[in-house]
Amino acid sequence: MNKKKVNVIDELIIENPGIETKKEGFPDIGKREDGKDYSFSVKKIEDAWYFNNSLYKIKTTNKVYKFGTGNPIKYKSFPCAVKTLKKQLNKNLYEYPPAAGDETHRQIISDYLKKEGFPNYIDFNNVIITNSTTEGFYLILKSIFKPNDVIIMTSPNYGLFAFMPERLNINVEVIQLKRENDYKIDPRELDSLIKSINNELKLKYDNKKGYVPKVRAFLNINPNNPIGNVLSDKDLKLLNSIGSVCKNNNVFIIDDLIYRDLTYDRKHLAKPIGTIKEYFNNTISLFGLSKSYNLAKTRTGFIVANEVVIRLIRNNVFYIMDSISVIQSSLLAGTFNNSKKRDKVYIKYFKDLIEKYEYSMNVCLALFDGIETIKNTKYYKKILKDIKHYIKDEKEAKLVLEGIPKVKTVVVPESGFFLLVDFTELKKYGIIKNEKELASLLYEKCGIRILIGQSFSWINDNEIIIRFSYSFESETLIKAISKINNYVRGVIK
Repeated sequence: MNKKKVNVIDELIIENPGIETKKEGFPDIGKREDGKDYSFSVKKIEDAWYFNNSLYKIKTTNKVYKFGTGNPIKYKSFPCAVKTLKKQLNKNLYEYPPAAGDETHRQIISDYLKKEGFPNYIDFNNVIITNSTTEGFYLILKSIFKPNDVIIMTSPNYGLFAFMPERLNINVEVIQLKRENDYKIDPRELDSLIKSINNELKLKYDNKKGYVPKVRAFLNINPNNPIGNVLSDKDLKLLNSIGSVCKNNNVFIIDDLIYRDLTYDRKHLAKPIGTIKEYFNNTISLFGLSKSYNLAKTRTGFIVANEVVIRLIRNNVFYIMDSISVIQSSLLAGTFNNSKKRDKVYIKYFKDLIEKYEYSMNVCLALFDGIETIKNTKYYKKILKDIKHYIKDEKEAKLVLEGIPKVKTVVVPESGFFLLVDFTELKKYGIIKNEKELASLLYEKCGIRILIGQSFSWINDNEIIIRFSYSFESETLIKAISKINNYVRGVIK
């Protein structure tokens, strides 16, 4: 009997099981190049990732609210960036740009960086344009790491950044942030962990690969995602300690500053470690437009580093796509420059934008913890008015104003647009045993999608913590969270 002939598509399906079926949600998270399993901490995030996708199979009759999103709030894009891009598109576009991006634009960015405190000697050679900070992070990993090297990141963290190193055979180790330290890293613990890992690697490999793998970098996300705390000039001693630990151990700092301009305290923005001259050479800084400047669709970022690092990254850009589009570099030059016009627009833009975020955050704090926790009189009155406007039933509005029983927020963010909410007490009522059950119930009963703590490596497996985005208008937040309130009250009677 003749066997059915296998065509090229059949071959791909055989070689890549799972791609024959369309799946909702995010694409496959991928595997390590060496075929090994993900490390323990990343494997937990992988499990949560596939669980999040599985929620699409659950049927709900409710309107769906996507509070697990990383999208910024609906607001106009930064005007100076848009204006510069329009001008650029009216110019001749027949020439390819250099691999690292347009040199004029990179010089404009480097001049801006010097004003922000980076060393006076930097120029366009210290800057390279990328398609998003995500690509920037990938290019850094590809350029400076060797197989079985280690990157240290905090727990909790931005889960997607935990996968990327491991796909490249780079091992991820996490260091837990603690409540008693205000969720800020302890440099002594970092120093101890680096030394311990390096000693283990030395014993394990003993030059078997022609080199000894090592801790190559520490990922410092500032402001932190998902906690939202900020290391500013007020934390200079801590930043110096982080820099000193990494420099003394020959470890790079990858300083992810994507949320920097969404710092709520405008006098104390997140401070880049690269602005501390002593640590510039072992710091690689990541900046971007998506979160703070409402330009997520443009996928635009840039890297600042020692020229040697930039040259390595430039090589990898050339291997992949020859050069970076002038669209990206013009948007960046329009955003990060020293013009008086830009500074004037910047102040007004962020005054209004931060006001929107702070109000949305306070709406959520009131809805989860109760309106009496809101100390800002202006916000208190506005929230009260909004709730009474959108919740017509007086009895229901009264319960909504009291907050959700047995539920509490973890910390008040200083930046970004995520709120961590603790549902652990609900375990006592037999409603849920774990955060997956909570996420399933919230989606099925309320139409609400969130990220579970396992998705971002929450520090305590016994707690039920979710990440809830508040980058929405008050009407959406009030109507959605009141559904959670009603549901929780109904099941704990």
